[in-house]
Amino acid sequence: MVGGIAGLYGAFIEGPRIGRFDNGGRALALRGHSASLVVLGTFLLWFGWYGFNPGSFTKILSPYSSGNYYGQWSAVGRTTVTTTLAGCTAALTILFGKRILSGHWNVTDVCNGLLGGFAAITAGCSVVEPWAAIICGFVAALVLIGCNKLAEKVKYDDPLEAAAPRRVRCVGGDFHGLVRN
Repeated sequence: MVGGIAGLYGAFIEGPRIGRFDNGGRALALRGHSASLVVLGTFLLWFGWYGFNPGSFTKILSPYSSGNYYGQWSAVGRTTVTTTLAGCTAALTILFGKRILSGHWNVTDVCNGLLGGFAAITAGCSVVEPWAAIICGFVAALVLIGCNKLAEKVKYDDPLEAAAPRRVRCVGGDFHGLVRN
């Protein structure tokens, strides 16, 4: 949340990049940089997310207080599955959603959707059912698309699109509370 708000205020203070909006206020597409490096960075973050979500279990061999299961292996597996499902669902939703809205495929949007899905599932990744992780990824993608459209309308230019995935994280955390209860 702090990173998203800091990015939001920083982008508002700095203002849009030169050439981002035309004289009429319509958003213009800027030439991208290296899409290969964006994908590489996304894969590195994806790998790191597996160290964060499933790797957060410090007592994997501690027995449960009830039942005959020894260790928290199932929770680690569930965490890995829900993290993967939410991120990939968000990425696929962004892929096809942006294709429908803009008429072309964009790999950087897919990478941003993947990270938005990961951010949305992080709060409840160990307690959410796999079917709910798919719904969470779908909702995260819709929120991300909506935030990007809203940013264009208010002429907010976030060069890294850093604030939108964090807004997805906030909505995702609230959404997990509804799904869980």
